[in-house]
Amino acid sequence: MAVKLSTLTGYQRYCLDGFTIKKFKNTDTLKTLKDSLFEIQNENLQDGFSLVEKYTNTKDLRPEAFEYNSSFIDILMENDIPELIQSHIGKELTLNHIQIRVSDLQPAQSYMPWHRDVYVQDDELIGCMPPAHKIIFYPKEESLDSRACIALAKGSHLCVFQNQKTEQFILPGFSVYDDEILKISNIATYSSSDDEFLMFNTGMLHHVIPGESKKRSVRIIYSFVEKHQFDKIFSDKRGHFILNNAYENAKAAKYL
Repeated sequence: MAVKLSTLTGYQRYCLDGFTIKKFKNTDTLKTLKDSLFEIQNENLQDGFSLVEKYTNTKDLRPEAFEYNSSFIDILMENDIPELIQSHIGKELTLNHIQIRVSDLQPAQSYMPWHRDVYVQDDELIGCMPPAHKIIFYPKEESLDSRACIALAKGSHLCVFQNQKTEQFILPGFSVYDDEILKISNIATYSSSDDEFLMFNTGMLHHVIPGESKKRSVRIIYSFVEKHQFDKIFSDKRGHFILNNAYENAKAAKYL
């Protein structure tokens, strides 16, 4: 049975492409979220918080990003993100992590070039399987034009080679096999926006696009996993446990 691609459901399209781009509602919660992110970007931080380098030219908010402002979780409930996940992924996921990342990107350089978050190398599985799904929002400053932030190889999450050796990897999470897949893939991009966010399967090939200047940029990154994965891998970590409890309580209050 043939089906027109234009008639696919959100679930079918996400399964095929590996990502979707949606919009947050234009509310006070979104404004508070963006104000907080720009405050962090400019290092006008609340007491007790700091930016700590993780990758070259990037810094993450510490100690726990979700504790900085309640809008970071409120935005998920206000925009029915649990329902979006259920309808597009076909299962209920739970929130594992929130990151706020600030970067001073240099021309022609990416702190995170093409890679997958989960892959097989020698006899090891690296990352979560099934893959985590992430939601990322790059807010656009009013004085700046929107810019491409993330590139995604459409459908590459469905093309996974399981017998890869260390010597076959070009970079962590990116192998010779992936390089060949990338050559024939259709590339999509997500750009900074007033209200658009990206949700994607982290098993797909993706790439952080470097900025065109040394100006800082900020983004918020949410990571969702299956409940059994959280219980096994993350539940004994205090920050993850407190965040997950806050998310599940907020979800229960909204939907029960």
